[in-house]
Amino acid sequence: MSVSPGSLAGRLSTALTLLVALVVVVGLTGAAALGAVSSRVTLIGTRVTPAVESTDAVLQAVTDAESSVLGHLLAADPALRGRFEASRQRAESQLAAVRRLTGDDPAVAPLLREHEAAVTAWFTGYAEPVVREEVPTDAGTTAPGAALMAEVRRTNGELGQVLRDRRTELRSATAVLRAAGGWGVLALTVLAAAIGVLVAVRTVRWTAFPTARLGEVVERLRMGELGARADMDDGPEEVLSVARAVNTLADESERRRDEEQEAARLREAAGDVARAVRAELDRAAALHAAVDGLGTVLGVDVAWVRLVGGPGELGELAAVWTVDDAVPLARPTGEAVDLEQARRLWRTRQVLHVDNTVRSALRGYPHGHRLVEETGAAAVVCAPLGVGDDVLGVLTVLSTSRTRHFSQPETDAVQVVAGELARALEHAALFEHQLRIVERLQELDRQKTDFMSTVSHELRTPLTSIAGYAELLCDGDAGPVTPAMASMLEVVQRNTVRLRSLIEDLLTLSRIESGTYRSEAAALVVADLVCSVELTVRPQADQAGVDLAVDAGPRGLAVHGDEMQLERVLLNVLSNAVKFTPAGGRVRLAVGADAEGWVTLTCADTGIGIPLAEQEHVFGRFFRASNATAQAIPGTGLGLVIVQGIVERHGGVLELDSAEGEGTTVVVRLPPVPVGTPGRASALSPSVSPLAH
Repeated sequence: MSVSPGSLAGRLSTALTLLVALVVVVGLTGAAALGAVSSRVTLIGTRVTPAVESTDAVLQAVTDAESSVLGHLLAADPALRGRFEASRQRAESQLAAVRRLTGDDPAVAPLLREHEAAVTAWFTGYAEPVVREEVPTDAGTTAPGAALMAEVRRTNGELGQVLRDRRTELRSATAVLRAAGGWGVLALTVLAAAIGVLVAVRTVRWTAFPTARLGEVVERLRMGELGARADMDDGPEEVLSVARAVNTLADESERRRDEEQEAARLREAAGDVARAVRAELDRAAALHAAVDGLGTVLGVDVAWVRLVGGPGELGELAAVWTVDDAVPLARPTGEAVDLEQARRLWRTRQVLHVDNTVRSALRGYPHGHRLVEETGAAAVVCAPLGVGDDVLGVLTVLSTSRTRHFSQPETDAVQVVAGELARALEHAALFEHQLRIVERLQELDRQKTDFMSTVSHELRTPLTSIAGYAELLCDGDAGPVTPAMASMLEVVQRNTVRLRSLIEDLLTLSRIESGTYRSEAAALVVADLVCSVELTVRPQADQAGVDLAVDAGPRGLAVHGDEMQLERVLLNVLSNAVKFTPAGGRVRLAVGADAEGWVTLTCADTGIGIPLAEQEHVFGRFFRASNATAQAIPGTGLGLVIVQGIVERHGGVLELDSAEGEGTTVVVRLPPVPVGTPGRASALSPSVSPLAH
């Protein structure tokens, strides 16, 4: 694999190669010096010094041979001849050794030949004849031998001196070479170390500074400075490559952040448009809110909604939005999809997305071709409006000025608004239907109220006549009244009273619900009101065998209201308690004040009570509990409805707590007024109890 010189690997490879080369040079230099020193030391130890020693050994052997010759001359001992031969052989052996050790050395060879000649001359020319007794053994015999021995010693000394001088030279040269080699190796080692340090420092500076700058950029990016970039043009290729990667990653991160921000903006804007559409209950307003908001948010040229028209086709445009200064848009007949395509899109929960109408299949069918021809559409997004399995229409946005790419968040925004618009159209249709139903119910309620008022008025006149004639008959104005006739007239009068009570209740309820039940209010002392009602109800209680106890409370409690209406409230509540309490039972009416100072009128009985399952209907018109109906207790079922309406008109609250077979407790809470409040009458504002409908 090739390595670029500008890369960190290239620099390190070059530096490592240089250092290796220096180490090799140092090693070779040291090895060469060591080899040279070793060769010289070897030469001295294996050749020169042994040659010197052999030279000395030659002289010693010749000297020993001389001693043997002299001993033979003096003693003529045969044993000395053996010594002489041994000395001669030793001398020849040592000479051969010197010859072998010195070789063809030009400085040694002449001296060695001269020394060999001298030794040979002494042995052959003097010593051997003497030992063999070939010459007379007198005193004159030694003179020639002495001269020859002197020549041996001279040549031996010269040869030995040359060899010793050679050894000294070699030792001196070895010392010099050893010193030179050591200093050379040291110098090369220092040079290699210096070059290594220089290369290391330059490599570190060349690498560390760009790496540090790159690290700062990465840290800035980590701290959220998304605009930070690694602007470097010098440094190792690896660091520059990482810097380019960091810049690319930062650019991509910034691009993604911008896309996410744009997507978030579009989601928020689409949510605002959806909320605006959702807030409209009017169909036309919802349609215009959708196209106006979506066209502005997406920055398109045209946006419209087309709803389903006749069977199997889309109808006319229901709402259109165009950007400012756009070419006036006629009502195009073309559409990006037809109804069948819209249904397929709705089933798959997809939208039609065309970035370039020139290169799309949009022109391939009549509606799409007309759309492009009539609007000049360059890019289109079309989303179906659907609810459940039904398609209500299509929402279309398009760009006419240029071909543009609709991003996924933009198509999602179209789909979100389309979905909300479909629900808004359904809600608008339901709301319109409900309005029609409410209007119809209100009309029926008015007709019912008018009918009840008319019937009540029409019934009062004949009922008054019936009551009058029954009273005349009872008084005997038409003749004597037999007991049977009196009993019949009593039934007529009793039912006349019941019918008059029903008519009065109907009239009162009709006035309350229609808002015509007006009254005059003043400050009333509650104790006086309660005592008046007690006097009215006590005969009924005594006749029914019910124990009635009334606590009128302190005279300091007063309320602001209509005396007759509040008296009717107490009469209804108290008479109901007596009516629904069997003989031997108890009814208690107590007046007090709660923690907030409101006046409370509490009526508790031990009567038949109301079944739990029926208590939610007690304030309904004409409601009667099943146990009351079973015991044939008379009543209209309007008493509590009227009581609640009057109490609420006075700003109060009516509460009821009952248990079947144990009794019922009714609490009326009314806002208080001081007793000294002037009794000026004022009109109570008309109101209708929500429970009375």
